[in-house]
Amino acid sequence: MVKMFNKDAYVKSYRDMLLWRKFEEKCAALYIQQKIRGFLHLYNGQEAVLSGLINSIDISKDKVITAYRCHVLPIAMGLHPKYVMAELLGKKTGSSKGKGGSMHMFSKEHNCFGGHGIVGGQIPLGAGIAFADKYNNNDAVTVCFMGDGAVRQGVLHETFNMAMNWKLPVIFVCENNGYAMGTSVERTANHSEIWKLGLAYEMPCGPVDGMKPETVKEALDIAVDRARSGDGPTFLEIKTYRYKGHSMSDAQHYRTKDEVEDYKKIDPIDYVLSLIKKKKYLKEDEILNIQNDVKNMVKECVDFAESSPFPESHDLYKDIYDGPYNFITD
Repeated sequence: MVKMFNKDAYVKSYRDMLLWRKFEEKCAALYIQQKIRGFLHLYNGQEAVLSGLINSIDISKDKVITAYRCHVLPIAMGLHPKYVMAELLGKKTGSSKGKGGSMHMFSKEHNCFGGHGIVGGQIPLGAGIAFADKYNNNDAVTVCFMGDGAVRQGVLHETFNMAMNWKLPVIFVCENNGYAMGTSVERTANHSEIWKLGLAYEMPCGPVDGMKPETVKEALDIAVDRARSGDGPTFLEIKTYRYKGHSMSDAQHYRTKDEVEDYKKIDPIDYVLSLIKKKKYLKEDEILNIQNDVKNMVKECVDFAESSPFPESHDLYKDIYDGPYNFITD
């Protein structure tokens, strides 16, 4: 948490976002090698959202919850990325002990509550976490992420109503990357300004440029102060873009390559790096050192994950029931 985006914040932002990008790129390669199975939803292009987040909240006590594009979030909250990579490979050393996989990244120790595969399923849970913190006077804020497709779920309206009625310390963030799977925002409703959904509940709301970490931080700072002071929730539509498909199986027939390339011209990592160079925050050899550190970190994650064991058969029912599983006796 920083008061303003200064030299240290920009340098950390570059290091973080580069790690997240290279981590996800390696995940794509491992998926092609069939070392990662099932679904794989990559975060490439949206990194500025989480960079702004961790520069705004207090990760020692504030909570986060999101949908299934969730590999990067626990890393941003402080979990070592090797445990995320191990989870992706279904290994026992993974953050969910190899049982969650790509869509179910959790880290209680780092206040990351998922990773949820049901579209919109995390929205009421985020409000519930905030309710618990308010009830226990924890002075903590919950940031609940969702996509532009999830805001069309009915549970969003029930949750918005309750959150405003009880003045819960929760910030609802729609990461609008333009497409609900392969359906554009313009085709999912008769309006394209998602943030206006908050107006029906008199919830403070607004759009945010999600391609620059400092603009995300600026909007979140206001929302965090509001929530922490007891004034209730905020709804932010953070406009971003994903370079990859909805998942690895997405053929992306709904958009053109030119559209993707146009968004890459405002890439958040390139933006921060160009600013660092312009302001001479780092020398070229220091930038190269960061890039090498990131490369080595990703390799460490892969080595750790590949050398880790798979869960054993007797682990199947662990962490499911409060007590022994007694329903199958033979």
